[in-house]
Amino acid sequence: MWLRLLIILSLLWGSLATPVAWSIALADGSDDGGKGSGDGGKDDKGKGDKSKGDKSKSPNHDGSKDNPGANSTPSDVRSYYGQVTLNSSGQVLVGDTWVQSSSPWLRLAAPGMWLEASGTWNGQTFVATEVKLQVPQEWAYFQGPADLIGAKDYQYASAWLGRGPNSFLSLKASPDGQNQVRVVAYYDGSKLRAVPTSFPAPPAGLKPGWVELIGMVGSQGLVWISAKPFP
Repeated sequence: MWLRLLIILSLLWGSLATPVAWSIALADGSDDGGKGSGDGGKDDKGKGDKSKGDKSKSPNHDGSKDNPGANSTPSDVRSYYGQVTLNSSGQVLVGDTWVQSSSPWLRLAAPGMWLEASGTWNGQTFVATEVKLQVPQEWAYFQGPADLIGAKDYQYASAWLGRGPNSFLSLKASPDGQNQVRVVAYYDGSKLRAVPTSFPAPPAGLKPGWVELIGMVGSQGLVWISAKPFP
């Protein structure tokens, strides 16, 4: 009888102790998980801040490394050298580049000449502040009655003359100038270079250098009416 009573009491004690033990175990497990999630949240936040900081320091944002021309200034003076391929109505093509300038020399650039220009780039166009015609070294520009230079196929002509008789660097028809002649040539102190020997000497007192002469053709032939340094 006493043995049965002891067995019943032990069973009752086991059934009461088990739920308490499980509740303690579950409580301990949920606390550890909460701390773990909290720590994990701090790590993620820290990684997020670091990633944002790295992105803000990326060289791509200011373009200084991706775009080599980002720091270039349009005012930088450059030099351009090339051969003239076209001169039409003030539009001058040098190689495959259009050159613009207010320089009087650019308007006298004939196809085949080589020029050197100083200026800046404006897109694909070179805007020159200074133009020098380098090759050929001896030449002259003529505009007037074509028979004065032996161009019999024209009545009035614009011509770029080279060294030697009837040596044309370029020749094209010109509007009627009513017997007016314009010449740009180099004066060496005694004669004009690269012009026909039949042309009269320039007026006295003209200093050596590039000159511009305006003349008229009349009964006495070509007569200069003005002369000045060029440009």
